[in-house]
Amino acid sequence: MTPRIPSLLTAADFSEAELSAMVLDGAVYRVGECVSPIDEVPSAALRAAALALVIPARLIAERRTAAWVWGAANDLPARYEVCADIGARTRPPSPHRLVIREVVIDDDEVVDFAGFKVTNPMRTAIDVARIAEPFGDQELDLVARLMRTAGFTAASCIAVMERRRNLPNRRAAAGRLTQAEARARVIPSIELPVSSPRRRLGNP
Repeated sequence: MTPRIPSLLTAADFSEAELSAMVLDGAVYRVGECVSPIDEVPSAALRAAALALVIPARLIAERRTAAWVWGAANDLPARYEVCADIGARTRPPSPHRLVIREVVIDDDEVVDFAGFKVTNPMRTAIDVARIAEPFGDQELDLVARLMRTAGFTAASCIAVMERRRNLPNRRAAAGRLTQAEARARVIPSIELPVSSPRRRLGNP
């Protein structure tokens, strides 16, 4: 049988110099700290799998890190933005490369990719609108892309925020979400598949 190329290759498979050379040759493309064969279809699941290799499973990718998973951000932040459910029994570690918040989060605000959790597009947009400082054109476009692709509105986000007591920055977030909704009408959507098929070596 023709062997399969793994969907993700890391420095455990090849040296960083070899991975970089493969990228330059056009054989693979970067997916976070990993690379993926050029014929592997980009997807949220693939990006989540790449993060799962470097972020503990009990943490939830959020804000710009989650936006990258959903395809709304081109690049990952220098330090991965993650959160932990404040009701969890164990306190998460704080590795240097992670920015961790303890939050109140509902099950339906999280999407599980084979054990690795990511805030859903609406929760991601709300968190970016509430917390990102500064909130400039880049952040506005990010929220607008999430809105355009997932099909939610500023009003639906505001309704979710109003159900939470003492939620910081609610008023500022409402204004930002309204601006993002207007921009979402004029930017292209980012239709990325949720999953990506494995390809066999030598197959198109």
